[in-house]
Amino acid sequence: MAAVFALVSKNQTLRLAFESLFFASAVFWFRSVGGFWPALFLVVMFLYSYFRPFAQSGRFLVASLAVVILPFIISPLGYLEVYFAVFVGFLLYLILGIKDLHFIKRKLWSQVLYFLIFGAIIYFYFLEPTTKNQAVVFIFLALLFREVYAFLTEYHQTKNLLIGLIYALLFVETSWVVSLLPLSPFIAAALVVLILFVVHDAAFNYQSDMLKKIILRDLALFILLSAVIFFFMRWRMI
Repeated sequence: MAAVFALVSKNQTLRLAFESLFFASAVFWFRSVGGFWPALFLVVMFLYSYFRPFAQSGRFLVASLAVVILPFIISPLGYLEVYFAVFVGFLLYLILGIKDLHFIKRKLWSQVLYFLIFGAIIYFYFLEPTTKNQAVVFIFLALLFREVYAFLTEYHQTKNLLIGLIYALLFVETSWVVSLLPLSPFIAAALVVLILFVVHDAAFNYQSDMLKKIILRDLALFILLSAVIFFFMRWRMI
């Protein structure tokens, strides 16, 4: 056992995976039993993992806040709780890997991270689509898009905030349309995130020489995933 801990402490990738798995266990414990002490342990562990080392911690504060509050706001998921805990642990893994420079393609993985967070937050909205929850999600999405664009680009912060507000407004419009369809919260959230991703990918790469290929790829991706989503909806598999 001592040899295992020694190996984990020396290998940064293993240490990162171990911390994420441990955090996932803390999430599952809290979601299973509830209470003050499991909640406190979960929060303290997240803060310890995220702020050690402190460098670049300020660049992902909104994303980290979103991750740590997910276990508190998502309704009980029954037999899916273990998968949810692993999902939240994976989000921590991505945040730490990007923040602490463990990943080579940090911009690519940052987009994966943020869109997974978008999906979780939008799923929270569709669980209880009230005006209050829509306002909360609107604010979070605006700040999250502002944060990810600040990392991906060299735009001025005002422009990044404007971009965030535009995407948040797009969420409001698309969520209203999707809410009219007979979809489960999971499928509805997946469809909205898919729309946001396609718009983001095309807009983010609009100056690329491969813009036409990107648009065709995104269109094909949208059609394919939409077909998969509606297949699951038809057979009520999700």
